[in-house]
Amino acid sequence: MILKQFPDLAWIRKQSREGFASRKAIHNITLPHKGWPNVVLNARSYNTERNGITAPFSLFFNLKGSSTVISEENESEVTPDTFSLVNSGALFGLRIDDKQPTETFNIHFGSKLFKESVHSFQHTHLELMDFPLAENTRLPHFFSGSRWLNPELRKEISALYSFYRRREIPLFSDEEDMLLNNLILKILKHHTKEYSRLQSLSSLKKSTRLELYKRLTVVIDYIHSNYNRKVLMDELSEASLLSKYHMLHSFREAFNCTPHQYLMNIRLKKAEELLLTTNLEISEIADQTGFAEPNSFSRFFKNMKGVSPTVFRDN
Repeated sequence: MILKQFPDLAWIRKQSREGFASRKAIHNITLPHKGWPNVVLNARSYNTERNGITAPFSLFFNLKGSSTVISEENESEVTPDTFSLVNSGALFGLRIDDKQPTETFNIHFGSKLFKESVHSFQHTHLELMDFPLAENTRLPHFFSGSRWLNPELRKEISALYSFYRRREIPLFSDEEDMLLNNLILKILKHHTKEYSRLQSLSSLKKSTRLELYKRLTVVIDYIHSNYNRKVLMDELSEASLLSKYHMLHSFREAFNCTPHQYLMNIRLKKAEELLLTTNLEISEIADQTGFAEPNSFSRFFKNMKGVSPTVFRDN
C-alpha cells in the first residue's frame, strides 16, 4: 500500500513494536497476516522528525530534497542520488529539516514478503522445491550508511513508482509483491558484493573486520554528502576515526580504489546524469559536481569517457 502522509507517530510506534499483531493497518484496514505489511511512504514534508519506530527491512529514498536516517548509532543523509537501508527489527528515526520541502519514497517491505524473498535468494531451484517454506530463513544484516543509487536499482524503484501512479490499484496486489521482490533481490545481490568487500579486509578477527568496515562506510557517507566540494583526506580520517594511512590502506582493500578515485567516480556519475536529464550549462554542471573550473571538468570527463561533455550529451 502507498501512503501520502506520515501516520500518527504514537500509533505507528505501538503497531511496529507489536509487529502489527492486531492485523490492523492505517484507517483500520484488516491485514491478511501479522507482521509489517508492504508500505511505501510517498510524502511531501519539511521540518519533520520521527523516531522510536521498530522497522521492517526498509529502504529510504527521496524523489526530491534530503533527509537524515538514524539507525544503529549511525546517521545517513538520503537524497535523490543515495539511499539508506534499515534492518528488520532495528529502531529508526527520520529527520527532515525546514530548509526545503522533501518528497520521500521510503519503502517498508512487508515482513512475510522479505523473508520469502531472502529464502528464494539463498537457495537453488532444487532446494526450493524440497523446502518451499521460509520458516527458518536467517535474515541478512545490512550495514548502516548511505549507498549511491545505481542504474539497476533506480530502474526497479522507477517501476514501483509508476505502479503507484496508476489511478486504481488494489490494496494488496500480486504485481506489487513482484515489483518489491525484484527490488529486494537486487539489494541482496548488492549485499553479497558488500560482504565480499568485508571479507577482503586483512584483519584476522571478524569483530575487527566488522568495526573497520563500519568506519569505512562513514567515509562513503562523507563522500556522498560532500562530493560537490573539495574533500581532504584529513577530513575523511577524522570522520572515520582512523589514521589517514590506515584509512587509505583499508579503503583500497575493501573497494579496490582510493577514496579520491571513489569521489571522482561519484562526480562522474552525477555529471552523466545531469548531462542526460537537464539543460544545465557545462559550467553549471562543473560547479555542481565539485570542479572549480569548467575546463578542468571537461578534461576530466573526456579522459574518463573518451568524448567531451557536449558530445556525450548530443549522442
